[in-house]
Amino acid sequence: MRKSLWLLFIVLANTALAQDVSIAIKLTQKGNIPIPYAYLSYKDSIRFISNEQGVATFEFNKEKFLADCDAGTAIVAISHIAFRDTLVKFLPGTYGKSQQLNIELKSRELKEVNITAKQKKNDGVQRISAKTIEFIPTASGDFINAALSTQMGVSSTNELSASYSVRGGSYDENLVYVNGIEVYRPFLVRAGQQEGLSFINGNMVESIDFSAGGFSAVYGDKLSSVLDVKYKQPQSNGGGFEIGLLGSEVFLENVMANGKISQISAVRFRRNRSVLNGLDTKGEYNPTFVDAQSFWTFNLSNKSSFNLLGQFSSNTYNFTPTTRETEFGGIQQALKFTVFFDGQEQSKFASGTTALQYNYYPNPRLKLTQSLSYFQTRERENFDIVGQYFLDELDRNAGSENFGDVLQNLGVGGYLSHARNEINANVIGYSSTVKYTYARNTLSAGINYKRESISDQINEWEYIDSADFGIPQNQGGDFILNDRLNAKNNIEANRISGYINNEWVFDNKREEEWRINSGVRFQHYDFTNSSFVSPRASVSFLPVWFREINDSTTVKKNLAFRFSVGSYNQNPFYREMRSLDATLNPNLSAQKSIHAVLGTDYELLIWGRPFILSTELYYKWLKDLVPYELENVRLRYYGDNLSDGYARGIDLKLNGEFVKGIESWITMSYQKTEEDLYDDVGTMFVDAEGKQTFPSSSRPIVDTVTFSPGSIARPTDQRFVFGMYFADYMPNNPEYKVYLSLIFGTPLPYGPPTFERYQDTLRSVAYRRVDIGFSRDLITETKHPKWLKPFKSAYISLDVFNLIQINNVVNYQWINDVSGRSYSVPNFLTGRRVNLKFVAKF
Repeated sequence: MRKSLWLLFIVLANTALAQDVSIAIKLTQKGNIPIPYAYLSYKDSIRFISNEQGVATFEFNKEKFLADCDAGTAIVAISHIAFRDTLVKFLPGTYGKSQQLNIELKSRELKEVNITAKQKKNDGVQRISAKTIEFIPTASGDFINAALSTQMGVSSTNELSASYSVRGGSYDENLVYVNGIEVYRPFLVRAGQQEGLSFINGNMVESIDFSAGGFSAVYGDKLSSVLDVKYKQPQSNGGGFEIGLLGSEVFLENVMANGKISQISAVRFRRNRSVLNGLDTKGEYNPTFVDAQSFWTFNLSNKSSFNLLGQFSSNTYNFTPTTRETEFGGIQQALKFTVFFDGQEQSKFASGTTALQYNYYPNPRLKLTQSLSYFQTRERENFDIVGQYFLDELDRNAGSENFGDVLQNLGVGGYLSHARNEINANVIGYSSTVKYTYARNTLSAGINYKRESISDQINEWEYIDSADFGIPQNQGGDFILNDRLNAKNNIEANRISGYINNEWVFDNKREEEWRINSGVRFQHYDFTNSSFVSPRASVSFLPVWFREINDSTTVKKNLAFRFSVGSYNQNPFYREMRSLDATLNPNLSAQKSIHAVLGTDYELLIWGRPFILSTELYYKWLKDLVPYELENVRLRYYGDNLSDGYARGIDLKLNGEFVKGIESWITMSYQKTEEDLYDDVGTMFVDAEGKQTFPSSSRPIVDTVTFSPGSIARPTDQRFVFGMYFADYMPNNPEYKVYLSLIFGTPLPYGPPTFERYQDTLRSVAYRRVDIGFSRDLITETKHPKWLKPFKSAYISLDVFNLIQINNVVNYQWINDVSGRSYSVPNFLTGRRVNLKFVAKF
């Protein structure tokens, strides 16, 4: 059946072929080794990228192509980061229906590659250069996610976590692919410090594409975003290593068997104990995070190849807390929360991914891919933590001799947290895709099957004795635990999805470039017995009325418009189906969204250097949402479709060479996202004047009233986000560089731990983070120390995290004093810390 589908697509594609001249250009280097991912352009309008076999195919109208040959303007420009730019000029003459050329590119020495703001316009994808972001200072050690947190539409408020929100969506609404294989978030992780190393290894990355919404049918069925990462296929032997205070890494890449086999492998080790010691809770942190990955390419012939990806990670988090001191409040009342701990946590999260891909190229226009993948995770969460706390009021009288000391005690109490959680998950996947390029059209289709097997044992509870007055009891005198979960869940389920998509690029008589992308996805999930069809489309164009004429023959279009609209249906994964009491809901429907995105890209010169100003307006209609509570990085779902909602906003990004030769950017986002729970009825406390009050207020409660809450802010409703990445160097000493990362985000909503969404009306403090890094190149064009002779590049860097020592809040812990008044005690993130590292590459 699969072969029949492929044959059908081939026949359909060939019948659509309407051009007269087809030119296939095969790019190779010395030794007849193919050169993939080279950029080829014809007259600055027809653009292609060479495939894994180094082949790119151009198709032209015969009469127009011959006229270009006679005029001497039939020129194809070829560029690649590792090879010299090359021009191929077609001389006047008569060409047959097809033409094939073999071009050997000459390598060039790479001193330092600086990426400018130039990128493929009018497709709505943000492209991130791994070379550019390599130096971003980050406490987690993951520079990919550190760079992602400063992109348009992205919100990240935890420097220890790889989790991020896009345009008001949850952490589980983001698709992440590595070489076409979907990457999964950990199941049991509840705090950023437990996550360790994320899947993506930056030293193995070739390209990074990110879309914050309105993406095509080629991608899957999540509501918010797509991160599409591709690993390298090395063209030469090399490698390197990194040694630092927070961890180390070694990677190696090879080309073997006359270019027929290549591999890149890396091993990472991280132990960020010094960063965790900056948290308010003191104790013995013993985290150990290890990750090993390898990506192999086997070129069987000019028409076929195998790719093999293997990954294994082991994140162990052992922690024995001792004390905690947190000062909070304001001028009117300053408070101090002191806790003495006993107990420990021992948690381990081990996962592995294996993927095998077979690529077949019957001809330069057609690519067929078969993929088989296996994902496995074994996660254990074990802790028994006893805390005895004191809530004190501090003396804030500046003229007092006891300023800053404890003025009075407001309450004492204790709590006991227990967990014995274990989850085992296996996902087997198979996919078959076809991609056919004809003229300036690209037709693609695929089908995907996944078999999910998940076994979950939950046994956790928390007992709170708040100020010795909050001992919960029932009529029989038994203790009632505050949050008791005890369940065993098993899922055996199948998912089938597929798509067909076509991208059509053409120029009209006015030389305006148009790009039309349309497609449709289908999916079926047998555990909930639900099926959906999701059409998606986008239109973009480069108008002729806003252009720059460089010479008599070249027209550069500086402005691009695009509009996309599409349906996105997210069938539930295990986390969404598990309700607050840990039971499963097999009748849960898919969460649904319709995206409408209007965007522009404007190329301009500032200080004589290239920049791109990108703008996107968007609106998302949300239906059949599953509400959730956000606890650090853990999402606790209500387990049912209980609300509808929306997200709307505007994103801006200015990207370019703020300093000549080095790329930097600034992003700003404004958004609002709300949901309206079905048949929701709330209870409100009122004072003697009939105004709303709270247990923590000085105005006493005299009555309660019921009301309809209406639309309320979603947990990720962060109204304004500003992000910046800035790189600079000393003018007279360019080997000295500085890298600055800055994030500002307005407060997020939160409320008491009642699991009543309408009560989440409070706002936390704003997230403000400044990280700075300094580096010095040890190898330059004029200096190459003897002790570094084996290496091509080497540098030493010093990173300072949380430079201005801001107390960012990740979530809150709620307690009561002796009078029953409630207090939300902030849980702060890391303080100022430093990291010193040495990096060398050969």
